Amino acid sequence: MRRIDAEDLDLLEETGAVLRRRGFTGRVVEAEETGVTARTFVNGVASGPDIAWNSDGRLVSLGNLATGGLPVGPSHHWDAEGRLVGEERHRAQFGRFDPATGEQRPAPWL
Repeated sequence: MRRIDAEDLDLLEETGAVLRRRGFTGRVVEAEETGVTARTFVNGVASGPDIAWNSDGRLVSLGNLATGGLPVGPSHHWDAEGRLVGEERHRAQFGRFDPATGEQRPAPWL
């Protein structure tokens, strides 16, 4: 795995990522005062595990994103004490996403 500088990466509304004018494939980890998030991208499009921890390292949410950043499958949410407080199941409506422009279009069959 190769680590890249965040300044080289362009995030497009959390559903797209571009690195040196090409769609980024990898995991983007962002640390802030409130906690840490990790989102996976494939060819510039959010797709795969989407995870968040609070500032003391406890898991806050865990889910998966379909191509284009829409939630798909089960997602789980925990409170500050680590208790499971929610579980949802998502069925994504797949669409097309252009990571260079950030434009999202519905699939042609919708």
